[in-house]
Amino acid sequence: MSAPEFPEPEVHLASSPNLPLIYAIFPDRIRQIHVDGVILKKSGFIKSPGECRAMVVNIFDGKAVALKMPEGYGQVTLLTPGGNLQMEIFENDNEEALFIQPEALVVTRKLVIVVADIAQQAVKGVTPESEVVFTYRGIRSPTALMCDEQNFIYIAGPNNVHQLTENRELVKFF
Repeated sequence: MSAPEFPEPEVHLASSPNLPLIYAIFPDRIRQIHVDGVILKKSGFIKSPGECRAMVVNIFDGKAVALKMPEGYGQVTLLTPGGNLQMEIFENDNEEALFIQPEALVVTRKLVIVVADIAQQAVKGVTPESEVVFTYRGIRSPTALMCDEQNFIYIAGPNNVHQLTENRELVKFF
């Protein structure tokens, strides 16, 4: 009789741009790891109310975490540098869900939170006040995001990458 096989939980990594910290993002928690050269030390964790899908750390060491909640909607949780809850972004002023299955996120230099929602086949830019500043539907199955120093947003899908201006205008795809 062989032992049952269980899939390993998906793990993502994020790093602090200013502090010697990396974060291992597990489905149910975020592990903070202090980096000192080749020495790594666990230095705490943040328990998650939903399934962690992605995380990004901004230049102020604030954290944005994309979650898939048990109730079936998506949420972006903003955390302080210390890991405490600052804000939850999940619905607009009309109480409509903003996200269903957030898969990736990035924060622009103007602090717009850009979220790839694979279930909605869209990328949305939202402010911390839950205001949607743009929705981009030009790519199928958006799964990865990046923002460069010039504030261009890059969206990866199954077969290509789209480059957008910070105002969601398509520059090119390749």
